Amino acid sequence: MEFDVLHDVIEKAGFDDNAQRAATSEFLLSTQFVEDRSFIDNVKFPSNLDPFEKIIVPYGVRSVCLSGAKNVQQIILPDGVTTLEENAFTGNKKLEEIKIPETVEEIGTKAFYGCLSLQEIAIPSSVSKIEENLFADCVLLRKLILSEGVTEIGNEVLVGGRSSASLDYLFIPKTVEEISTDAFYRSSIEIIEYAGTAEEWNRKFTDKVNLDMVGVIKCLDGDIVIQE
Repeated sequence: MEFDVLHDVIEKAGFDDNAQRAATSEFLLSTQFVEDRSFIDNVKFPSNLDPFEKIIVPYGVRSVCLSGAKNVQQIILPDGVTTLEENAFTGNKKLEEIKIPETVEEIGTKAFYGCLSLQEIAIPSSVSKIEENLFADCVLLRKLILSEGVTEIGNEVLVGGRSSASLDYLFIPKTVEEISTDAFYRSSIEIIEYAGTAEEWNRKFTDKVNLDMVGVIKCLDGDIVIQE
């Protein structure tokens, strides 16, 4: 099911007139018209949906792709969501806040590509792989926390076509066993905190991962200084 006209979306969401539409800052994707998850995949959010600062995804939806929402500041995801699809939030220039539920198991490539206002985010323990270009062009991203359970970090996680994130802080759990050679390519990272020892880091990643723009790696038993 697709809606190309703002009136259709607003009417089905329960907003009957322009006054009520202008008065609210929240847009609820009602379960009454999201019975089929393909609606969320295919819905075309018009550019004049600007009055809405928040989108609330209803309980029961398992797969989410809202790449048509370009100016939403906050997206609320319910428990039960298992997949954030490829390009799920691509190009949302105003997204400032999103909490990923512990039920999410997969986050697709470029899911947050071009989320220019996103400043910090935590990946839950239910996600095992950080996909390629996941946070590409997230130019304000400063803090990224990977929870215990993540085992693999893909290629060029932070870099895109125009620019890359410059992190103040990245937390990497001990469960990570593989980091792609260019996972942090062209990405400035001031501090990486690793939940293992320096010996474990060196054994797993030293001389295997490009860390040219990393400042220091803080391990349980001491620091590994990359840049003097």
